[in-house]
Amino acid sequence: MNSKQALQVAFKNRAKRWVPVVEKEKNNPLVAMNRFKTGEYFFVDSSPSFKIGSDSSVYTVGSCFARNVERSLLECGVDLIGQDFSIDSNYLLESVGFMGNQVNNRSALNKYSTFSICEEFERVLLHKEVLDSGFIRISEDGWIDPQLASVLRPLPFSELLKVRQSVDSLVGEVVKADVIFITLGLNEVWFDNHTKTYLNSSPPPSLLRSDDSRFTFAAPDIIEVYEKLSSTVDLISRMSEKDPKFVVTVSPVPMSTTWTSSDVVVANTISKSSLRVCAEKLTNDFGNVDYFPSFEMVLNSPRALAWGDDELHVRPQMVDFVIGNFVERYVDQ
Repeated sequence: MNSKQALQVAFKNRAKRWVPVVEKEKNNPLVAMNRFKTGEYFFVDSSPSFKIGSDSSVYTVGSCFARNVERSLLECGVDLIGQDFSIDSNYLLESVGFMGNQVNNRSALNKYSTFSICEEFERVLLHKEVLDSGFIRISEDGWIDPQLASVLRPLPFSELLKVRQSVDSLVGEVVKADVIFITLGLNEVWFDNHTKTYLNSSPPPSLLRSDDSRFTFAAPDIIEVYEKLSSTVDLISRMSEKDPKFVVTVSPVPMSTTWTSSDVVVANTISKSSLRVCAEKLTNDFGNVDYFPSFEMVLNSPRALAWGDDELHVRPQMVDFVIGNFVERYVDQ
């Protein structure tokens, strides 16, 4: 844009200042310095390009933060596709990890990378055939589905296939959504050289040790991440029965472990930065995509308010603040 256009954009941006530069901005609550000094949940401005009507349906996909988003959207009365979906609790682990993080019957839907998100939609919408359904055998009659989050017990193939079919049925409903809410999680991925699929979760350590040729690890660059993200939006848009709009966010929840040689804090920064850049490019390349700054709201809020005791998961009150802002801006009530 030319200089005149740049001046017009800056003039209209009510949150353009980090610090005040003229006297009348000194007490402006939208000056970033003033927002930080409140010690409260951090407000980040944004301008929606569309509204979610009372008759609109919303489909959510993404990391564990997407499950938090679902909860808050339901409390606000938004029509959430698949809100009654559940997996038999007998199939679920009681908890995950040393910290004993609890799981629920929607935790299996968590999608952590643009690769696993794209993999799932291509499999369902394009009826992509995958060897062994992409399952991994870990014992004589125990199989796991690496396309789901690692919250299911190993199951016999036939039972696991029933779970997969129920998930696929839900995934197929995305074509009926007016709005698709995508939460990007991380960018480290594993590839199964046997089934030729990208995994949603890390392979079992025992298999990594016993067969070093089956799985390949990668930390994709921005170009590769964006290719998967844009392919997903393009595919859903083409297959949709509606004229869908997309809201893309980056989950503030950090990776719990990195497979790289970097400090996990450094690896997480690289991961989130690349996802944030891809989300921004997506809004520039697609006219039906908005970015919502939940990531910036959480990261810039006081840690004591934003984060749970494990410094990994976001407190429910913080999520409520974020989604409250989303509903206020997007939902036509």
